[in-house]
Amino acid sequence: MVKLKTVQDYKQGLLEGKRTALAQAITLIESKALKHKVIAQQLIKEIYPHTGHSVRIGFTGVPGAGKKYAD
Repeated sequence: MVKLKTVQDYKQGLLEGKRTALAQAITLIESKALKHKVIAQQLIKEIYPHTGHSVRIGFTGVPGAGKKYAD
């Protein structure tokens, strides 16, 4: 598995619709490590202009546990 390392790598992967890039970006954003938080915030700023009319949502739960929608 190739790990993306730069903000531009994450951005490119997301814009190309790569699921792996999305999964890695979510993991990065969930991380509590300071170095990850810095990259995550830069990534959010970089990708925001490409989001159209999207909204930011939040998920709760332990990272990696899987989240499911429930009514």
